[in-house]
Amino acid sequence: MSAARNTATSLVSIFILACVSASAQPGFIRTYAPPLGTAITGADATADGGMVYCGTIDTSGYLMRLDPAGNILWARVYKADHPYIGIPVVDNLDIAFNGVTALDNNSFMVVGSSISTFASQGNEKQQFTFVCDGDGG
Repeated sequence: MSAARNTATSLVSIFILACVSASAQPGFIRTYAPPLGTAITGADATADGGMVYCGTIDTSGYLMRLDPAGNILWARVYKADHPYIGIPVVDNLDIAFNGVTALDNNSFMVVGSSISTFASQGNEKQQFTFVCDGDGG
């Protein structure tokens, strides 16, 4: 009885290992070198099979778009006073992109936060959302 149990356990283990091995093949593996100090915080698949990544670099937001083969189509850095974000800068303002969603109309919705580093503002934190087109504009 013990030998039968060990044989069954071994067969199940081999079957599970074979299933995991068969389905764990990546389509491609790429490494990217965004600007030094960039932290990627969000990603989403695009309708064409590509990807869009968002993150933060220093005191700015970062957005990178990949085609279906994993090639970089564009990468952009957004500052608080960027016309598409529209946060007026009256003092030191750090922004961070926390998440991105690819919309059906080839545009992207980015959510983020801003924090004033001006001493009299008391490090006030605010949330924002903005939408950009498929080229990041």
